[in-house]
Amino acid sequence: YRVDGEYEDGRHPKSVDFTTSLLEDLKRRDFTINAMAYNGREGMVDAFGGMEDLENRVIRCVGSAVNRFTEDALRILRAVRFSAQLDFRIEDETYEAISLIAPNLEKVSKERIATELTKLLLSGHPEKMKRVSDTGASRYISEPFFKAAVLSKGELRPLGCLPAVKYMRWAGFLRREQGETAADILRDLKMDCDTMDRVKILVSRWRTPIAAEKPAIRRVMNQIPGDLFDGLLCFQAVFAGEVGEGYGETLETVKALAEEIRGAGDPVNLKDLAVDGRDLMAAGMKPGPALGKTLNALMEQVLERPECNERAYLLRAAGLENGIKES
Repeated sequence: YRVDGEYEDGRHPKSVDFTTSLLEDLKRRDFTINAMAYNGREGMVDAFGGMEDLENRVIRCVGSAVNRFTEDALRILRAVRFSAQLDFRIEDETYEAISLIAPNLEKVSKERIATELTKLLLSGHPEKMKRVSDTGASRYISEPFFKAAVLSKGELRPLGCLPAVKYMRWAGFLRREQGETAADILRDLKMDCDTMDRVKILVSRWRTPIAAEKPAIRRVMNQIPGDLFDGLLCFQAVFAGEVGEGYGETLETVKALAEEIRGAGDPVNLKDLAVDGRDLMAAGMKPGPALGKTLNALMEQVLERPECNERAYLLRAAGLENGIKES
């Protein structure tokens, strides 16, 4: 068993000592539901009412809530996160202490904050992110996050309809922002680059309806990674009413046409083209910016008419025939 020494930085104890007292170890825990122990000889040891709080679905600090949060400010976000994962209420004294000690969150690393916020968003009740704002905790996470977190419960509730996937839930939370702003908020939280990139794409694109026409759908497929295209359709389905009136019906057609495009194996990326840069150079085109522009122009033709994806046709369309570049 362990006993923590004095907390000097609002996050880590100065020292940790070992003890033979189980009770002393349990006193150092954050919440009553995490301060229970059991073995086959003595049975359940529950000195702080953890079982009762479990039955009553309550998050309550062990002892003084102010002291527990002062020791480690990350416990503030853990309280909200547990309430979201378990759908428990936060006991009044514990809730009040969150607002009181919230400024200490400035002492917590952004990485640890991001981990707790992500677990909250991935829970069964992501709408409880509102508690981070209501308690004033959001102000001490970062100024951009504080501004973005001012969402109503109604605006947050649809997040639970999104798949419990990190980039999807963060994109849903930040959907009111511009793409670059959303990326900046996540960058400040030391989020991984893949999540930042995916969130930026979704936040930038979800408001733009996709026309229920195969060329338009193939262009969107060309512009974003394949799995993210499916994520975009899912995202737009959840927020279809915000995209535009009646867009939900259009989206069903878009999904059906997308499946036909995939089933037919239509080319949607440069790697699918019947020619590549080496083919163009072999046919007489010099390397340089013009080569890339030509490939993109050919790709545009093929996105419009997949049947044009033939080597001979594309070389002629590029102004190349018999290995000689025509003027």
